[in-house]
Amino acid sequence: MRIVYQHRNFATGLRMTVRLLDEAFVPETAAWMRGYARITSRTDLHGNGGEEKVRLVTATPLYVEYAPQP
Repeated sequence: MRIVYQHRNFATGLRMTVRLLDEAFVPETAAWMRGYARITSRTDLHGNGGEEKVRLVTATPLYVEYAPQP
């Protein structure tokens, strides 16, 4: 939460956090999941080219399990 507090804007802090995570981890560490969660926020991010919009939903998991790729 330090990043969010420093920027005083949740969306900006979230974008910075996602960028830092993308730089630190390879995509192979991700996995398809399903379950129930409480939605915390919804933020629009910009893709690598800047024109592609990606919607990021953050949530607190209540029940989660691995799922097959759709």
